[in-house]
Amino acid sequence: MRSNRLKKLGITAVMLWLCSPLVLLAQDSEEHAPKKHPLLVTFDAPDAGKIDGAAFCFGNCPGTAAVNANRNGDVTGYYVDDSSAFHGFVRNCDGKLTEFDAPGATGAGTIAYSINSEGAIAGLFQDANGIFEGFLRSPNGHFTTFTIPHESFGPGQGLTGAANINDEGEIAGYFTDSNIVNHGFLRHADGKIETFDVAAAGTSPNFPPQGTVVALESGLSGQGAITGWYFDSSQATHGYVRGKDGAIKTFDDALGGNGLFQGTLAGSINSLGEIAGGVLDINNVYHGFVRSRDGAITNFDAPGAGNTPGQYQGTFAVGINDAREITAYVTDNNNLTHGAVRDTHGHILLFDVEAAGTGQGQGTTPQGINPGGAVLGYYTDCHNVNHGFLRLP
Repeated sequence: MRSNRLKKLGITAVMLWLCSPLVLLAQDSEEHAPKKHPLLVTFDAPDAGKIDGAAFCFGNCPGTAAVNANRNGDVTGYYVDDSSAFHGFVRNCDGKLTEFDAPGATGAGTIAYSINSEGAIAGLFQDANGIFEGFLRSPNGHFTTFTIPHESFGPGQGLTGAANINDEGEIAGYFTDSNIVNHGFLRHADGKIETFDVAAAGTSPNFPPQGTVVALESGLSGQGAITGWYFDSSQATHGYVRGKDGAIKTFDDALGGNGLFQGTLAGSINSLGEIAGGVLDINNVYHGFVRSRDGAITNFDAPGAGNTPGQYQGTFAVGINDAREITAYVTDNNNLTHGAVRDTHGHILLFDVEAAGTGQGQGTTPQGINPGGAVLGYYTDCHNVNHGFLRLP
């Protein structure tokens, strides 16, 4: 009875809170307003998988994963069915959830990654030849599919990271070529596609990962700036930001190691040009960072973050909004994941969905934060099944 009552209250709160742009922009603006407590709302796509998943399946577990939300409170993401196929969904601010598949999707299926304020969604799908293509789903449900002109792809190659859309209708991501090297791309609103590479990115054929990667979900700003990371020839990682004019600046967090997969990974950029992400040190422990527009980097670690050498524990920031609020996922010394929110003053608060599992590889995993401070993501239960969540500030 208690859980059903809380669920009904949560649905009502989502409808009233998320459907009001004024509330999104002006929460807690009254000097004497009573202190508000965050509300966690969970949801599942109707056809999401329910069979127990494998240990440490993370985003590939059966179930539902919320990935991105716009300022209106519409959420997009994907679900994995019991046959391990991916499908997209959009959940409107009133709680109505619509499942969808890109035309021609087969194999791995459809993954929706990003939604703009108009309700247009960008993502990727795998076609009958095993090649990944990008898609744009308009607010009325019409699909436009696209690939990189003059490129020849084989199975498992193609637009493996068509993952960002802004309010200008630009889509940014990356693709994997026939040599298994990654390259960035920007698709303009008129459909024209330009590709780009960081000059120092590795290009060794058939030696993945190599090349330039664009951050997923929130790696494209409203002004057309793009962030992500590149792998060098030794497979260490370095951050970069690409301006609207195409100029690329690279950067490294001083905490980063230079070994295999170590270094700087930029995860999100806001309209102010500020970047949040994670850095992997020489002990293979992650630390969060925020990079100001002038290039200054500030590191942070969430309370309780794990630091066991070689276990890839720690803090990784996955989203930053224009209010400089950051969300991150935190892996503790027991390999359990927790959500975290870092406010504009640098204070960090951990949170967990009550129904999240407490075993290794389970827990609460944020994927992003919207302009109003709503955090979204998924939690993994004790059966290794994922469920979507919204944390309303």
